[in-house]
Amino acid sequence: MRSALEAPPRRRETGMRTRDLKSPVRTGSLGVSTPPPGFGVSAMDWEVLFTAHLNLLFVGDETVTAEMIDALLPVLREPVWTTTAAPLSLPSASPGTLIVQQATRLAVEDQVRLLQWLSDYASDVQVVTTTPNPLLPLVRRGAFLEALYYRLNVIYLPLARP
Repeated sequence: MRSALEAPPRRRETGMRTRDLKSPVRTGSLGVSTPPPGFGVSAMDWEVLFTAHLNLLFVGDETVTAEMIDALLPVLREPVWTTTAAPLSLPSASPGTLIVQQATRLAVEDQVRLLQWLSDYASDVQVVTTTPNPLLPLVRRGAFLEALYYRLNVIYLPLARP
């Protein structure tokens, strides 16, 4: 039985599978979840960022970025499609939100596929990207497509615990 503070389970599509996510939701004045403690994001900035449904790029270790994604789930456009860089799995139709994990591991061919997919569905989808390291050095070395970097990097949030 859920407590009054818990949201109903959300479903996140992972490739062709779905799984239930059961995490409690803390809500702010606009009805969106509040930021997890320790990330240095104010509640007001959190509400503005995530009600606008902008593309987000999170840089941090897997544990920290996973916590941020779980905190975001209540405010992401549904359905939520999650994929990892290897192998990159893209939906055949536009989801509400596409989460791309481990973007530094995207092969050049997959970067091209993702960029083409984004050009087809850009107005219908919010993209949340996670990566353990900044992508800009890869762009400068020619290992990451500059056009894709700027499509993914609307809001850049380096995540680190104090």
